[in-house]
Amino acid sequence: MSTSLQAELPRDCQQAFGGRSGLFSAKVTVTHVNRDVLSDNAEPINRRSFARRFVATTAIVLIPTPSPAEKVTTPSAANIGPKPEGLSEADWDEVQAKYTNLLRVYGARLSAEEKHSLVNILTTNQHMLVSIRSFSVNNGDPSACTLRVKTA
Repeated sequence: MSTSLQAELPRDCQQAFGGRSGLFSAKVTVTHVNRDVLSDNAEPINRRSFARRFVATTAIVLIPTPSPAEKVTTPSAANIGPKPEGLSEADWDEVQAKYTNLLRVYGARLSAEEKHSLVNILTTNQHMLVSIRSFSVNNGDPSACTLRVKTA
């Protein structure tokens, strides 16, 4: 099946070029028409759906796939030592989670000494957080940064 179509510029464009429509006319011969594309059931393509599909396709193409030769290691918090005194299980789990996250982000750049230092810093910070979290604060309590001077 072969169909011939003839296309010309709209009238306002023709007038802009001095009425010389013959310069911009074209004849196109269509040999195959995909009925699915022209059907009313096809989903219309708008800018938003096009952008989503474009970003998804680009992300899939650009994400590097690890080769089987590369060994993927997951950081573990099992090697950070025993739980220090004064921390509950929930607090120690929080220290381990923070340590695991730091290893995930910066693990390749940290030496063994820096990793040990991280454990000490995280444990010290967790001790401070426990004391701060134990202080009860209600909605009606005044700000803690006001200075109250009392005369004796």
